[in-house]
This record gives sequence, C-alpha cells and structure tokens, in this order.
Amino acid sequence: MAYVDYPFMVFQQIESPWDKQVFNYVVIGFGIGMVVLTILLWPVSAILRKHYGKPLSLGTAARKWRLLVRIVCFVDIAYLAMLLIIVTALDNPGGLGARGDLLLHTSQLIGLLGGIGTLIAILAAIKSWSDAQQWFWYKLWNSLLAIGCAGFFWFLVHWHLLNFNLNY
Repeated sequence: MAYVDYPFMVFQQIESPWDKQVFNYVVIGFGIGMVVLTILLWPVSAILRKHYGKPLSLGTAARKWRLLVRIVCFVDIAYLAMLLIIVTALDNPGGLGARGDLLLHTSQLIGLLGGIGTLIAILAAIKSWSDAQQWFWYKLWNSLLAIGCAGFFWFLVHWHLLNFNLNY
C-alpha cells in the first residue's frame, strides 16, 4: 500500500486479476478486434469467393446463423459508436445530465442487445463445430468471435457500463 502526504488520497494495490489493466486491455482489444475484423472481412471474403468462382457452400440454417452473428457484430459496433458519442459529450458541459439520459439509456439498451447477441454467437459457434460441411478455419473463426463477443460483454458488465441507474 502506498500513501501520499495529502490525507484525501490513499493508493491501494488491486488484488483481483480481473481488475488488472493489462488483462482488461487484452479482453476489450480482442473482443473489439474480432467484431471489427468480422465486419471488415465480410465483403473481402465475398469478393474473393466471386473472383475465384467459389460460392459459399453453407446450408440454409448455417447461412441464417451467419447472418445473425453479423447482426450481433453490427450491434456491438453500434454500442461502441454510442459510447464514443457519450465520451465526446463529456467535453460539452450540458451534454450529460437530464438531456443526456436518453442517450445513456439508449446505449445501455444497445449494449444489452449485444449481450443477448453473445448467446447467438456462442450457439452459432457450437453449431458450426457440429456441421461437417464447414471448413475448419471457419469453425475456428466462429469460436474466436464467440469468445470475443463474450469478453466484450463481460467487460461491459464488469465495469458497470450497463448500469441502468443514473446517479449523478
């Protein structure tokens, strides 16, 4: 434990590994990275499949799960965009408060939808491993994306970013 000369501040070491800065950076970085790469590489893979004449060989159920997972990724990106808007509103003195409550609650609702979407990503990963028609790397990507979505949602819950009580 460290102390400063001023009696208003006491520094304490963090005991929980979940609260360590490096761990949290890895979790949130991996989660955001997987979501953003999934969205960015979606059209790239379509262009490459078209160029090489290899159509997407997934069944109708697998295509549905694939689309649902992409929607989950868009929901997570929408939450990040709303969070960025809220953080930039902190520079404006009137940005938060009674006028900003709707913005905060909307972002929290989008984050909650992303959490429900995490279950969809996990189910899609499980279903992809049971499908013998799918490529190994596609199954692996689905699994990593599900882990990334779960880590992203864990970060939001752990740091109370989805707390619907506005106490300020």
